[in-house]
Amino acid sequence: LEMTIFQMKCYLTFSELLNFTRAAEVLHMTQPTLSKMIAGLEDEVGVPLVQRTKRSVILTNAGQVLCTYFRKMLADYKEGLERVSAASQGHCGSVRIGFSSAIISHVLPPLTKQMAAEHPDIDVILYDATQTELLQLLHNDELDLVFVDAFAPATYEELCTKVIYTDELGVIVSMAHPLAQKEAVTLDELRNEKLLISGRLMQSASSPSTTNSIITSTLYENGLLPSVTQVTRTLSNMIVMVDCNAGVAVLPRRLAAYAPSTVRFCPIDKSRKDTASKLEVKIFAAWKERRDNACIRTVIQMLNDILPPEEAMQNPDSQLA
Repeated sequence: LEMTIFQMKCYLTFSELLNFTRAAEVLHMTQPTLSKMIAGLEDEVGVPLVQRTKRSVILTNAGQVLCTYFRKMLADYKEGLERVSAASQGHCGSVRIGFSSAIISHVLPPLTKQMAAEHPDIDVILYDATQTELLQLLHNDELDLVFVDAFAPATYEELCTKVIYTDELGVIVSMAHPLAQKEAVTLDELRNEKLLISGRLMQSASSPSTTNSIITSTLYENGLLPSVTQVTRTLSNMIVMVDCNAGVAVLPRRLAAYAPSTVRFCPIDKSRKDTASKLEVKIFAAWKERRDNACIRTVIQMLNDILPPEEAMQNPDSQLA
């Protein structure tokens, strides 16, 4: 015999009334049935729970201890049911979010802070990985939602996607460089400059779904590659070399925001006819449509609440609330 929730509730009702007849009435059962149930509990625990006299019925010390534990177990059971219900509605649980670039840094902090404030029962777990790794982890259900850049949704039909940000490509130059004095730079002006590119950009040129490939494709489309270039190992090294006035680089505005004050981001003049592409990258949130985690919907709704309109996000001076 194993104790059931019903037995626990019956025993607690009896312990409050200490009268078999009245407790049986409250529980809508016969007195013999209740007496048999209490006797069954005594057999299971192996000690008397009730002390019967001619005038009264009282609980033994063991019976009182059992009441304490039954109350705690029923409270935990009730809380568990409430949390299960909350989890099914996306108010409780955990959500694993992956990201691959500092370009999303203006979204993640306000998102996690707002989640903590409005949904403290949802544990937001962050993962940092390459975009290829993130998409594989998402496919394997090891992540619930990922932020990826220059994503090609058509190649991942199982995923839902949401454009959360469009970032413009521009030129970063040293403040000592003559181009730093211009409001916008034309592509013609870049043709005579030593162009800095990351080794990652060259390696990713064949990939259709990364910011690196978008930058490389943009440079090729606009006749800036192949040309005399300086290849750096990382984007951070590229910015250092720009700061040393060793060349100029094309980067998204948000990445350029991490450069020192001695480096300036110059927009590219898009009105010129020699511009062959939109000179922008899109940042996506991606998740599995069939993933059974209601917390994902809560995160997406939170993104809708905290992200400003698309046109405001393209304004370099705009900030998330």
